[in-house]
Amino acid sequence: MTEENKTKEEPSADNEPPSQSPPAPKKTKSTGGFLLRGLTYLLFSLFFLFAGAGLALKYFFPVEQVRVLAENQLSKTLKIPLRIQKLDYSLLSGIQLDNITLGTATNALIQVKQVVLDYDLTQLVLGKLVINQILVDHPQLTAISKNGVWNFAPLLEQDTTPANKNSSALMAFMPTLNIKELLVRNASAHINQGGKLNAHINGLTLQAQGKASLKNIDLQLKILLAPDKNEKPNLGFQSLGAMSFQSRGVTDLNISVRDLNHFLVSGTLVLQNSKARMKTSALPTPDFRLEMDTEISLKPETLHLKKIHLTFDDDNQIKFSGRVVDFTQDPSFQLQVHTASLQLEKLLTWGKQWMPPLTGQGLLQAKAVNASGILQGSTLKSLNIMGGMLATKNLWLNYPDQNAQLENMNASLELQEVTLNDSQLKNAAVNITLQLEKGRAQKIELNNWRQSLSLKAKAVDDVFWQFNSDLKSLHFDHPDTHKIFLPVHAEGSGHFHKNDINRLKLSYKLGNLANGTLTGSLKNFGKNSIQFDQSLSLNLAEVTSQVPERFSAPLPQGLTGRAKMRTSLSGKLDAKFAPAELKGQANIQLENLTADLKQPTVHINQLDTRIDFPIEFRFDKGVRIAKLDIHTELHEAEALQAWKVSTAKLDTKITTSAFYNFQPDFGTLPVQVETQISFDTLSNPQPALSLANFKTDLTLKTDLLSEDVRNTHAEGTLSFEDLSAIKTFKAGGWTSQFNLDVHDKSLSRVRFSQKTQVNKPSINQDGLGLNLASVSLATTSRLNLKDGDVNIDRLLLQSPDLIDARLKAALHQWGKSFELEGKIASLQLGSLWKHVPVSYKTELENINLGGDIAITLQAKGSLPNPMQNESSKNAAPPLWLQLLDPAKIDKPAEIEMFTEMRLKDGFLENPDSNFRAEHLNTQARLTFEKSHINLFGNFSGNLESQASISLNP
Repeated sequence: MTEENKTKEEPSADNEPPSQSPPAPKKTKSTGGFLLRGLTYLLFSLFFLFAGAGLALKYFFPVEQVRVLAENQLSKTLKIPLRIQKLDYSLLSGIQLDNITLGTATNALIQVKQVVLDYDLTQLVLGKLVINQILVDHPQLTAISKNGVWNFAPLLEQDTTPANKNSSALMAFMPTLNIKELLVRNASAHINQGGKLNAHINGLTLQAQGKASLKNIDLQLKILLAPDKNEKPNLGFQSLGAMSFQSRGVTDLNISVRDLNHFLVSGTLVLQNSKARMKTSALPTPDFRLEMDTEISLKPETLHLKKIHLTFDDDNQIKFSGRVVDFTQDPSFQLQVHTASLQLEKLLTWGKQWMPPLTGQGLLQAKAVNASGILQGSTLKSLNIMGGMLATKNLWLNYPDQNAQLENMNASLELQEVTLNDSQLKNAAVNITLQLEKGRAQKIELNNWRQSLSLKAKAVDDVFWQFNSDLKSLHFDHPDTHKIFLPVHAEGSGHFHKNDINRLKLSYKLGNLANGTLTGSLKNFGKNSIQFDQSLSLNLAEVTSQVPERFSAPLPQGLTGRAKMRTSLSGKLDAKFAPAELKGQANIQLENLTADLKQPTVHINQLDTRIDFPIEFRFDKGVRIAKLDIHTELHEAEALQAWKVSTAKLDTKITTSAFYNFQPDFGTLPVQVETQISFDTLSNPQPALSLANFKTDLTLKTDLLSEDVRNTHAEGTLSFEDLSAIKTFKAGGWTSQFNLDVHDKSLSRVRFSQKTQVNKPSINQDGLGLNLASVSLATTSRLNLKDGDVNIDRLLLQSPDLIDARLKAALHQWGKSFELEGKIASLQLGSLWKHVPVSYKTELENINLGGDIAITLQAKGSLPNPMQNESSKNAAPPLWLQLLDPAKIDKPAEIEMFTEMRLKDGFLENPDSNFRAEHLNTQARLTFEKSHINLFGNFSGNLESQASISLNP
């Protein structure tokens, strides 16, 4: 027997021995008694016949002659010498052989201490062959190969001629064989393959009993290995220069054969104190224990593993059962792993020579794993896992080389369903949970991590996943970040279908530092469509406190507030996964920002800013931001420890209708900017300046080109109240309107116009005080700043009851030539006198002055080069000398001027001196041409003192 599997005996009907009595012959009334007596006489006759035959056989064939005859005949048949030291036999009871040797004395193949065959021939009369005992004591097999030839080779050369018909006919009359006991006791074997392979087994005992006939077989076999505790290893083999193994084997296997197609194997197999080496390296050899209960059927082919228990070093166990059908070709199987428990520390010890230097402890577990499948040749045709749990408990792992460590990790993998067809995933549903008390890798440290992940798949390309992660502390051990312990929370879900990602949802929270979300979908890896929405919120105070100092140094001190960003994106990608068409929307916010800047010194208190803009990208056109909205609100701010502003607002809208194509010559990009700025107060102590209710509204339109800016138009308004500057100038209100047109960046065609009105302006300096009801100034001009030409088409200065002045001017080449035309239509002397400061009217406080003055001014000409005269190294003479004495100048200034002044209904009254002048009318003209001055005029009026004097010419 070479079977080493153990089976568990199962009672069956076949195990019951048949009746020892032959069937009773049928009785008849006339012959029954006669037959009974005849049968009794026949049995006695046969007994005496066998007894006599035994005595006669022993008399005519002495034992020694039979021993020699047996040695010679068997040696001839086996072609190997056979020696039998002693033989004893009895025809009725059996035979005994002692000290049998097959082979030579120096090269024995088989040695047996004793062979006993104990049978009962008296049962042959009943058609049965009963063997009470077959004992083979201390058999020893020694198989040796020399030069490739085994010492048992002659046994393989026996005649294999088929049995003749007579033998077949004889087999048909074979009686039922009943073996009550077969015992092979303390067997051993040794194999030596020319020094290349040595193997041995010692102390093997086989016990068997059963019945056999041509139609049925019922056999129970027990295989035992039970060495003493102090006995040397009884199992071992060694291959030359490759591998060696030795162990103390203990077995108790039961094999039950019901027929030639049905076997039961049960029992235990134990390997203890094992040692194994591969070349010069020792292999892990834990104590091993196998408990099994199996049933094998050859027709039909079925292997039923009722019970398989594997134990390694007592505390590592695997318990499973299963069934295999058609195991010789395309087998199908069912496997149930009931429990599995493995100690990580032992696994690392066993595998340390093949693994990095890891240390650890903890428990690896499997429970209630049910699997079934089909193999086609050596290929897995299908696999189905329905239910089960894989887990780790209290796992600790340390990897010093990589400074990696896990402390107290508990994890589980729930296998709800996993189905494979032709090595392709068909269905899967798994849940993963993880709890980690502490983890470290290089300079990263995790504390109290809780993680869950759920996966459901209908195929590799149809997967729904959902996860939740909570981390109490994430720490990066670095000198710049040693104070950072950041909590992290994240969760999300998504559906991956073929090339699509559907219903993607992610959210995360980094303690008080940041939180955000991400949602979206992807079709055909983005080639058909892509859509994502994300949000992010940052706590700026946490950023400054947790960012390393060398990175946070440029950031403002005392930074608080929150930064938020929301973006959305949709579109599609091209075949190379580059953007083909995208549309997006962005929103960026700063809320309750408070900060202190060092350079320059600026303090900001409660700043709120929002930026909104859509973005559009097309591969053939470029990118376009159709509208950019900026809204800012500021509670208060201070700059340079002087300037202060409160309750400020800024609204800006930038629009465009064209795409920017990223080309050097991108064409024309029209842009429009609308801005509104306002604040409640603005002040500065030194120099003293303050104003209130500031508002401005600006609209700008322009066309941007790659190398030019064209068609720029700007218009707007500016207003504020309660202006106070340097303690000398004040105004109750200020309002301005302006328009600006610029043709291109050369500034050769510029138009500018403005209207400004100042209400209640006042000037007070060095005792000079001027208070007006209002002053308005309006200008319209055309400018060529490229060539220095300025045309003031209109300049209007008005103050009610004081002045009404108008001016036109043209300057060419930055004033080298000019034309000037102006007119003061009305200058009211009475109002002017009233606004003269009292300090300037000492002893003249009672004078009354009135009248209306009109002034007309015209001038034109050219000015000389203010640099040195080209023909002389001396500096150019002053302008007044060039005008009055041009003969002494090489290139004198050419200026013509005309001015006229008129006084209408003027009067002057001094009550203190009884002086009065009235009806004063004056006209004066001044001309300057070709260095000549002409002055003429007339005067009329009445003077009253003690007597009236007429001043009419």
